[in-house]
Amino acid sequence: MLEKIDRFVQVARSSPRFQNVISQRSAPAKESEVTALADLLAKVGMDDAARAPLLEFYGLHDGLTLRWELAELTHPDYITAGNTSITPLAPFLAKLARAREGLIPFDTTSDLRQVMIRVRGARPELRYFDADSGKDHPLDMDFARYFRLLDECRALRPWQEILIEAKSFKLEPVLRRKFFADLKLLFEDADPRLFGATRS
Repeated sequence: MLEKIDRFVQVARSSPRFQNVISQRSAPAKESEVTALADLLAKVGMDDAARAPLLEFYGLHDGLTLRWELAELTHPDYITAGNTSITPLAPFLAKLARAREGLIPFDTTSDLRQVMIRVRGARPELRYFDADSGKDHPLDMDFARYFRLLDECRALRPWQEILIEAKSFKLEPVLRRKFFADLKLLFEDADPRLFGATRS
């Protein structure tokens, strides 16, 4: 899981192309906490297939932080960067136990934006919260797809926004074009079709 991120970090830390590289992947979460998470998700009705990737992630790492910037500019007005900070299991578990029907912070992508989870029934509901607007928008994916795409783009911003299909959310076309251009420039093994590109 997240093997592309692992390889990217090894390269980025020694490459002059990247700067401000911060990567922290903690040791596995406590077995008792992973078991408690599995039990709690089962109680709210999440099926085995839906919860397996989340349990696998926390069984390997108790949270994840990855931040990086490209040293060169690919657009005069926007930097090229990646950012993800997945919540360690203990606070995630505590919030989940208290607010099973509410939105629970899962992945912080910037000071103003984060991915939230609402656990309802067999499938989790992932939502992208934008503090600028005070609104959250649905992400049509489960944990397996979330981790897969995070790994594919190495947390390149704004990958979650690329996938928001809600009419209430508008992504500047320049940012969409920049994302796909940067993805192609930096990660030759990435598949842009996974993010909705009609051609590579």
